[in-house]
Amino acid sequence: MNLFVTLLVAGVFAFPALAIAEPIPEPLSTPKAAPRATQSLTQTVLCSCVKFARFKGALIPYGTNASNFIPNSTPHVGGVAIFRYPNDYHVAYVTALNADTFSIEETNYHRCKKSTRLVSYDDPNLIGFWYHTDTHLHSDL
Repeated sequence: MNLFVTLLVAGVFAFPALAIAEPIPEPLSTPKAAPRATQSLTQTVLCSCVKFARFKGALIPYGTNASNFIPNSTPHVGGVAIFRYPNDYHVAYVTALNADTFSIEETNYHRCKKSTRLVSYDDPNLIGFWYHTDTHLHSDL
């Protein structure tokens, strides 16, 4: 006979909640630190100039590499600056335009670090600027 029925037979008024003979279980999980996947994602963005430009708002298709960009626009805030260095391509998010220079935010210019720079329009490594259109990347993607 359960506790509730026993108490009713004895003439003691009981609430149905007292009839629960099983203990209330502990919560299934407790709050913890951010999962490693989130930490890895942050590291992934810091180590990829393309992923950072996408994170900032440039409409870059997933799976794109810096070497896939073809200049297709004039410089503007929210666009992407494309650079070619001796051993690699690099892209950066354009944040401001000035008469002779433009400002960029970027990651991985210095390995896995975020940085900002003021770049001259006549920088010898600057290939051009890119903005999302239907024919925005090399066709071999």
